[in-house]
Amino acid sequence: MVQFQLKRSVTGAFAWDWYWRESTHDGIYGFGSEAPFCSGDASHSRYLGNQGELEIRWAPAPHIIIAFNFAGFKPGSFFKTTAYNAGPIAANAGFTYRFERTIKSTRQETILMLPTKRLELPCEMRAPVPGVGLDQAA
Repeated sequence: MVQFQLKRSVTGAFAWDWYWRESTHDGIYGFGSEAPFCSGDASHSRYLGNQGELEIRWAPAPHIIIAFNFAGFKPGSFFKTTAYNAGPIAANAGFTYRFERTIKSTRQETILMLPTKRLELPCEMRAPVPGVGLDQAA
């Protein structure tokens, strides 16, 4: 993946991925389904194809991100022997708004951004619990 920044508020990423079957007996399944899309016996080829992806993100305001995603799949040798072998192209547009919470104090106003992901630290990096030895902290 290659990430880039066009302007301060415009960033993006480009990726190119290759897909292979681990075994020539592996089939291709529909998204969210256990029904086979293509049987593993349809071809003896392992190479499924490759896919390019491009994402452009724009942050017009501190709490807003607008993202555009484009992806295209180029079928490989496995799909040359199957009935449906067209390469799909997908596009997506997304909008993210981060809510903020304001805590007022007597001296100043502090704005806290709510985290979008939870960060789990390994046990060695956690702060010790007051009154408990380091070997007893979980």
